[in-house]
Amino acid sequence: MGRTRRQGHAGLFHVTCRSIAGEHVFKTTDDFLDGIQILDWLVARRLLRCHDFCLMPTHYHLFASFEEGLLTTAIHHLNRRYAVNFNHRHARRGHVFDSPYRSIEVTDERHLLVLPAYFAHNPPNLTWPWNAYGGTVGMRQPFGFVDPTPLVETFGSVARLRAFVEAWQPTERDLNLVHEVRLRQGTPRASRASTHEPGSRACAA
Repeated sequence: MGRTRRQGHAGLFHVTCRSIAGEHVFKTTDDFLDGIQILDWLVARRLLRCHDFCLMPTHYHLFASFEEGLLTTAIHHLNRRYAVNFNHRHARRGHVFDSPYRSIEVTDERHLLVLPAYFAHNPPNLTWPWNAYGGTVGMRQPFGFVDPTPLVETFGSVARLRAFVEAWQPTERDLNLVHEVRLRQGTPRASRASTHEPGSRACAA
């Protein structure tokens, strides 16, 4: 099971942010491309290593490695840069992402198995262009900044990863692993989830 230790330590984390008031904040192709370009920028500056991601109209999911002290910095840059660009593109003012963002450390092998399936099935179909899955399994050109090594190593091969994802039928345990990120501190099992600023509530899907 994923668990949280001292905030800011290095590790593998699933991070999710949700838009304010359920507003669509990834509306156009330019919006999605901007989110992807910012992830590329973060990787190029070594603020994170991106292993998987999924951009949805009202939220995003990110699975990444962070060095000591860089998780909060990286997500601040991601949310801040995207919000400024989004508001400029849409002649809009105000917050874009709700607060706080959610993160959970991924330490359990089953969690590593489930995450790519959950990310891939979050959109309406497996051919969704705004996630890493299609590139990881060879359905399209991969994003150069995505390093799926932890996922591929867990499955043993890309072919096994793809077979698992395409056949995946979520169990209650699977969903508990992923949805642990939604729990607030002070509620049962909340010690396993971290809350940070700035950001958003986790995905309800």
